[in-house]
Amino acid sequence: MLQTIGKVLGMSRYLWEDFLRVNPTRLLPLLTDPRHLQYRVSVEELQIEWEAKVSQCSAPKAIPRILNTWKDDHLFRIDLRHVLGRCGPFGLFSQEITELAEVVVSAALEHVCAELSTDHGVPVLESGRQCGFVVAGLGKFGGVEMGFGSDIELFLIYDQDCRTNGRKSLSAGSYFERVIHRLQTTIESRRKGIFEIDLRMRPYGQAGPAAVTLAAFMNYFAPQGDAWPYERQALTRLRCVAGDGALIEQIRDARRKIVFGEALFDFSAMKAIREKQINQLVRGGTLNAKLSDGGLVDCEYAVQALQMTFGHHFPNLQTTNTILALEAAAEADLLTQDEVDGICSAYRLLRELIDCLRMVRGNAEDLTIPDPDSADFRQLGRRMRAVHAAPEALTELEPAMQTVRQFSARVEQICQN
Repeated sequence: MLQTIGKVLGMSRYLWEDFLRVNPTRLLPLLTDPRHLQYRVSVEELQIEWEAKVSQCSAPKAIPRILNTWKDDHLFRIDLRHVLGRCGPFGLFSQEITELAEVVVSAALEHVCAELSTDHGVPVLESGRQCGFVVAGLGKFGGVEMGFGSDIELFLIYDQDCRTNGRKSLSAGSYFERVIHRLQTTIESRRKGIFEIDLRMRPYGQAGPAAVTLAAFMNYFAPQGDAWPYERQALTRLRCVAGDGALIEQIRDARRKIVFGEALFDFSAMKAIREKQINQLVRGGTLNAKLSDGGLVDCEYAVQALQMTFGHHFPNLQTTNTILALEAAAEADLLTQDEVDGICSAYRLLRELIDCLRMVRGNAEDLTIPDPDSADFRQLGRRMRAVHAAPEALTELEPAMQTVRQFSARVEQICQN
């Protein structure tokens, strides 16, 4: 037990503070009995466990509190498995975190809809059929790439305008606005940006409605629609996580047509966005693992450019996951296997570096890399080796970022030929 506590303290003071903030006696078995950390809890097991908790709850108003306690316990368990090196090869930690997020979102959604139905009923189409809706994930949530300190990006799409059938009838737009905003407040975040619901990546951003019809979604993101190129690009990560099966298929079909058509990828728009990000979000004279030239964003954007340019011809490129997209690019002979191995290695190093920075600092925002000559930098390298058994040393960071720069230039050349 003391060895486990020592390792947790050494890796992340914030993880230890989270342990002390909640009821330590509830989480103590995780530290005292290693069997609790040996195996991965599957998404099916999570669902069964949550359903059992709900069935034992006699007061519906208590469900949000119970859900957040349950969520935080599992989040602590997964983070602890990760810190102690129990999550296995790269990508499995992301899967565990993302699966927990999916179950939590679905549970919160079910509670919110049940609560609203008491007064407002449910939206019903003129045909008498219930109006379908879908909650879609974006970003790291959509890509099954969540890590330590990730938020949950999503938005809601519903079938079409209609009204609810309850005694206090609402338009479908008003009803689904309430659904998504209540979902946002139901799922609480332990720290800013960590497991926090982010609704900004929706049509017209914060100026637009939080829920849109399928027709509005298609019109906004269509090639001649109002969406900015970067918003259309973000749909490479769109993944339906909950909702009506028939509508899910329509949204997937719309995504294929919008994102993977035969339009040329707008590299000038992408470069303008990157320049703006660097100028506004990277402090002068510092290196940011995510946003600096050659950082994680450059790698992701280049992969998305490949997907949007060639996804029409190679369906395997339509995945929401970056590593799977790179593997698909090799299968399609767009990149050599050596190129894919090199960029995957650089991508993995940047992801693991960001993961450890968040673990140390306890927030999702500060991704500035310490000075290479500093004690903080050396300590960061030790953490990466301990948590990830990282084959790439932190001293390989600059070569890795140069690999990303070269990859970005190579992708632009491939896409424009």
